Amino acid sequence: MKKLLILGAMKMHVPVIQRAKERGLYVITCDYIPENVGHGYAQESYYDSTTDCAAVLKLSERLKIDGIMTFCSDPAAYTVSYVAEKLGLSGNPTKSVKILSEKDLFRKFQKDNGFDYPHFICCTEIEDAIAQICDLTFPVLIKPVDSSGSKGVYKLNSIDDVKKYWDISMRYSRCKRIIIEEFIDKRGYQLQGDAFFSQGELKFICLGDEHADVEPLGTSYPSVLDKTMMDKVTSEVERCLRLVGFNEGGVNIEVRIGEDNKVYIVEIGARNGGHYNVEAIGCKTGYDFYDHAIDSALGFTYKSQPVIDNGLYGNLIVYSQSGGVFDGIEYLDELKGCIVKENLYLEKGDAVEPYHGSNTAVGVLIVKFNSIEQMLRISDNFNDYYKIVLK
Repeated sequence: MKKLLILGAMKMHVPVIQRAKERGLYVITCDYIPENVGHGYAQESYYDSTTDCAAVLKLSERLKIDGIMTFCSDPAAYTVSYVAEKLGLSGNPTKSVKILSEKDLFRKFQKDNGFDYPHFICCTEIEDAIAQICDLTFPVLIKPVDSSGSKGVYKLNSIDDVKKYWDISMRYSRCKRIIIEEFIDKRGYQLQGDAFFSQGELKFICLGDEHADVEPLGTSYPSVLDKTMMDKVTSEVERCLRLVGFNEGGVNIEVRIGEDNKVYIVEIGARNGGHYNVEAIGCKTGYDFYDHAIDSALGFTYKSQPVIDNGLYGNLIVYSQSGGVFDGIEYLDELKGCIVKENLYLEKGDAVEPYHGSNTAVGVLIVKFNSIEQMLRISDNFNDYYKIVLK
């Protein structure tokens, strides 16, 4: 029986853990939080940090694993590549994953390889940021270079905002580096979705429209972007993955089309997306990211599969604007009729935090829409279609 080590044991990791077990694999989870529910689905569990490369390597050597992977976890992606490289397992070069995982390195890569990119500065000290920011045009975005899920990301309109948000943003950076980049005015929606890359080419890609007001609302599929521009986006994503030296596996993609019609790749995560993104894509297209990710981790040759069109789908993020104790969710009838699956991160009685990043979401709905008009109306105004009940 082959041993597969999965880094991460949150609720969103459970589907891939279950799939691996269904395939007859011996599944081992590693996640520093013992209470995370994914541990309960594995045959063995360990509690090292998924970002501690040395500890995970030592664990992997002792367990004599046959493959290592993560799912929807940026911080763990580099550890996966590190361990795979050290043990000669299937995986991607650490250099490639590091570039994709650290925002300042990725912007420099884009600049050096002829991609469109926002003007940016990289800093470790606020004094340096204030001295350099005159080279940029406000508004700008401040980002920890190694955070994910929008944690520590803020839109700034003045130098006073830099002073206001610097420490908060820096708090989310493990390597203590910040990137500040010009805000790109977009045409239409920002694109978000997942793809699978193997043998030097994109085997599959599905990008949808990302909806947001103050906070992310979710993604609807398919995108309403015209085919000519979508083909250009796909070509740039594929070129990026080739040039960066990515070998094999799922990726999560965010792209913004500028008002100048340039294709700005915001980021490419060296792992599949979170918030059940792949489930929404799977419902729409029949594409099974879980099996492909497991195959990739074990070094199996990519097996193509037919792609179908099952209609209009989305994954919509449920969150609370205030704190309290979770007591359920009330849905408007129109939304209730569209829900395919309710994935809640909380149970009744759990503490609810006001939304300030993906780790504070209440849950995610997989929904099927009846028309493009309904898809865009509900997705654009999602917060109007439900109410979080708090005690």
